[in-house]
Amino acid sequence: MDGEWLTGTQVARRFGISSMSLWRWMHDPKLGFPIPTRIRERNYWRLSEIIEWERHTAAKASLSKS
Repeated sequence: MDGEWLTGTQVARRFGISSMSLWRWMHDPKLGFPIPTRIRERNYWRLSEIIEWERHTAAKASLSKS
């Protein structure tokens, strides 16, 4: 899984958000969203980093509900 990469479109589709929302996530330091790797003017994210961010975000959300 460590070698799998996602494009911006794939990341946005995974979360059901627009490309503008993805841009906002990338630029909001409080969210801690993974920093993409730029290749030929396009953003790519490691799938493993996206999954880790999802787990971390879900854990924080469950703690705040307790």
